[in-house]
Amino acid sequence: MPYIYCVHNLITDEFYYGSRYVETVAPEEDLWIRYFTSSRTIKRQIDLYGLECFSTTIIETHTNKDDCYRREQDIIKEYIAHPKCLNKQYRECGNTVFL
Repeated sequence: MPYIYCVHNLITDEFYYGSRYVETVAPEEDLWIRYFTSSRTIKRQIDLYGLECFSTTIIETHTNKDDCYRREQDIIKEYIAHPKCLNKQYRECGNTVFL
């Protein structure tokens, strides 16, 4: 099931939005149990602070991965200018927009 998630660093108060599509397990059994995001920034922070210094939230689930991806990009667009947002780009109408 495709899903959108948020990872929140409890030390720095920074956050990151991502999406994932996995067929074999439910999102609640995947996020932060089997899957720890593809973000290099979050991976570096995990190495620095440890997994226990993060909280995760499944924001939405979707029936198909294309709709999920488009919605993830809308959410990133909404928050990308926030100083604590770790996402630095999103896709809009096929073009990548960088902050």
